[in-house]
Amino acid sequence: MTTNELADRRRMSALAIGAMMRPRSVAIIGMSAKAGSAGRIVLELLINNKFQGPIHLVGRGGADIEGRKVLASIDELPEGVDLAVFTLPAAAVREAVEGCVRRKVTTAVIFASGFAEFGSDVLHRILSQRRNDHRHAGAGGGSCAGQITVAVL
Repeated sequence: MTTNELADRRRMSALAIGAMMRPRSVAIIGMSAKAGSAGRIVLELLINNKFQGPIHLVGRGGADIEGRKVLASIDELPEGVDLAVFTLPAAAVREAVEGCVRRKVTTAVIFASGFAEFGSDVLHRILSQRRNDHRHAGAGGGSCAGQITVAVL
């Protein structure tokens, strides 16, 4: 790795950490209208803690939740959302990561269940491939909440 590549990677990591810890906008991917669902809990936490930025909801329903429209696809998100929170099954993570790359989402927190059924290395393979393909800064997870930088402005 050259000095410039190392500097770029450090810069991307710093931007990703900032976007994750202090996002200006959030998308909840896998949103459900069901009370007590992971997506609803994340939305309620954002509202109750007076998050000031845009909150985008993506799910199958297409209805409104808490006065916010539920988008049917990640591709309907505006470009450049700082943080996507995945609240969906493991089988849907690859497609969600791909969608976030297309929409230039900066970072994602993954609350996905079901990776044990696929094998413990599946999440890391999915995220490592994206990192290698698009110079993404990092990935964590597998049997826990994970974080990945999916794009950097």
